[in-house]
Amino acid sequence: MGPGRWASSSRRSWELLQANPGSAPFLNSIAREPLTVGFPATTAASLSSLATGVPPGEHGLVGYTMALPGYDRAFNTLTWSLYGVGPRVELVEELVPESFQPLPTLAERAAGASMRIYHLGPAFHEWSGLTRAIGRGERFHAADSLEAVTEGALRLLNAPRTFVFGYHPRLDAAGHVHGVASQAWADELVAVDHAVRLLAEQLPKKTLLVVSGDQSVRCLAPLGTCSLPGDPGSVIGCGSGHGRRRSPREFLVRRLPTVPAKGWATSLRRRMAGLGSLNARSTRRRLGSTAIMGH
Repeated sequence: MGPGRWASSSRRSWELLQANPGSAPFLNSIAREPLTVGFPATTAASLSSLATGVPPGEHGLVGYTMALPGYDRAFNTLTWSLYGVGPRVELVEELVPESFQPLPTLAERAAGASMRIYHLGPAFHEWSGLTRAIGRGERFHAADSLEAVTEGALRLLNAPRTFVFGYHPRLDAAGHVHGVASQAWADELVAVDHAVRLLAEQLPKKTLLVVSGDQSVRCLAPLGTCSLPGDPGSVIGCGSGHGRRRSPREFLVRRLPTVPAKGWATSLRRRMAGLGSLNARSTRRRLGSTAIMGH
């Protein structure tokens, strides 16, 4: 790993890089080993930890979706709206992002030290609930393509005491929509590898380039999938007063046979250590009772 370049990834991301040396030769050349990442390894939780410097249990964005007391549907932290079957319900007014995640962000702390943090990403992210929750203090610049992210980073980093965070969502999206064995995903990986190489070659001297990914997508065979019945009492309603209340143990006994072979179901209490300290009662109430995880 050359000076000034650093590639980091979760174990799954590391496996995907190693399995695709032809599509990502440069990333493979600088990624020496995987890192232990926060739990859960999902975009909203991971980005929030990067932006605040604390684990999910402390910043409170504990997953892609989470329970909300008083609602019979989960809360989608990426879209800041209700998740699941039903009309789209925006929650930016009811769940004010700045209050939902009140901890100071790294950008706010950096501004106090006369350091500028720029955020390059899709234009619609600028005033999103998630950006308002974790990106306070950043100077947002719309960059709707990987080329725009690369060009913007090279331009902005010419100023002293500057940090640029660039976000490119298409590799992750291709994995979810087409699968990580698809040509669409491989093509996006080629583009990302090329962009990272370009940055490494053209960045100003003494600039640290960090490439981070939490891509943990797995493709399941048909026999490895399962569908939980639409029983609100056994899933989200278990802790929100809808349907018949069931204990985590009862849920596990009833549903464990349907969990895929490469996964496990457990009481969430057993996994709380991975979330870090739960610093507020409101954070605890966002967690369900049971977690089903793949590996």
